[in-house]
Amino acid sequence: MEAQERTLKNEQAKGVQLQSEYAAANDERKQLYGDKQPDDEERLLNKAVTDAENTEKNIRDLNTALQQQLTSANSSMESLKKRLEQRGPDLEKKSVEFFDALLAAGFADEPVFSGGPACLLRIEIFCPLRQRNWIMRKRN
Repeated sequence: MEAQERTLKNEQAKGVQLQSEYAAANDERKQLYGDKQPDDEERLLNKAVTDAENTEKNIRDLNTALQQQLTSANSSMESLKKRLEQRGPDLEKKSVEFFDALLAAGFADEPVFSGGPACLLRIEIFCPLRQRNWIMRKRN
């Protein structure tokens, strides 16, 4: 009987201790959440964390895609720069040939070539049909 009484007292002491721990935890919970429902608040906070994680992932994916586009654009730009550098001498040569042809056709310079009615007569006389069509398209 004495053993049962000791066991009963121990169990009662544990019960009192658990009740005080519960009361302390409950007070702390009320202090944190006030009149709000703690379970609802926890759900809202978990949802906010999940939403923030999803947003961060989407932004990371977008950043990766934009980095790839930037790399591609830089590569294209470098390729175009190289092409311009390679075509520069050819463009210079063609420009000289064009101005020589202007002078040979009786045009003083490019503005005279692309201007007024007198120019049209010179174009019709001195330029092959294909070049005339190109010139007329450029003027319009």
